[in-house]
Parts: sequence; structure tokens; C-alpha cells
Amino acid sequence: MTTTEKIFTRNFHLADSHTLERYRATGGYTALGKALSMEPAAITEEVKKSNLRGLGGRPFRRASSGGSSPRARPRPSTS
Repeated sequence: MTTTEKIFTRNFHLADSHTLERYRATGGYTALGKALSMEPAAITEEVKKSNLRGLGGRPFRRASSGGSSPRARPRPSTS
């Protein structure tokens, strides 16, 4: 028999599992801090290496040529 790791419901047994403080205390937002310290190209590579899957197990579609992160566009002039 195989066991699976609970991801979405692993903290439901905690009385304050719905609070932001508990989310942070149990490791929430750690990946955000890592992502904010990375260059966009490095984030794209990390997603490619992750073998991201959808809920049904099907591979998640992502752009593979040229990356999928948005490029900065010049702002229109307001004058």
C-alpha cells in the first residue's frame, strides 16, 4: 500500500489553520521569498525542471521556446 503526502489539507487539524500567522509559521510564503530573489529566466527554468502537473496528472502547458515570462513594455506617454 502506498502512502501519499497531504499537501492541501496537512494543517487542517490546527484550530487556527485559516490564519495568515499559522500559514507563515508552517512554512507558507517561503517559495515567494526565493522567487523574489531570482531573475525571471531562473524562475522559468525552475518551473521547467519542476515537471509541473495539473490536478488530473496531465502535464501543465507552458511555453517552451523563448520562455513564458512577460517582457517589460515601455509605458505610454501621458503628455
